[in-house]
Amino acid sequence: MNAFLIAALPRSRTAWLAHFLTTGKSYCFHEAMIRCAHPSHLFQFVLPDKITGFSDTSLCLFPDWMNNVDIPKVIIRRSVEDVERSGRAAGLLPVDTHRMSRNLDRIDGLVINFEDINDRLEEIWDHCLGLPFDAQRASRMAGINIQNSEIIGEMQWQPVG
Repeated sequence: MNAFLIAALPRSRTAWLAHFLTTGKSYCFHEAMIRCAHPSHLFQFVLPDKITGFSDTSLCLFPDWMNNVDIPKVIIRRSVEDVERSGRAAGLLPVDTHRMSRNLDRIDGLVINFEDINDRLEEIWDHCLGLPFDAQRASRMAGINIQNSEIIGEMQWQPVG
């Protein structure tokens, strides 16, 4: 299967990475788990003629499954405090970000700190796509802020406790 996974806490550039890794030869879905009961169901969306990725915050809820799937994985690490601060600023409060963060720590894959994403775009690209790096695309997209208000609007996040 020609696929890859990106797992991260909410507010950690998963939408941006999905756009960045969508090219003429690849397509990266963002938050497709919202339509699946289990991450194994994501593979029904794999496109036969493209490298297919899934950039999804819900993947961190399934660390054992993630470690048993033999495809490239990227784990974006961002501090819980920064995630919660960003979520509050957007009018959101994620469910259990502490548990999600502990789960991310258990997933094997290419680990990228949130603050280092722009500096490691070529490494992410190579790990996920295995295609020649498009430095011009990376440069053009580096300063773009991409947010998915449609997905955010569908989520019913509530405070824990």
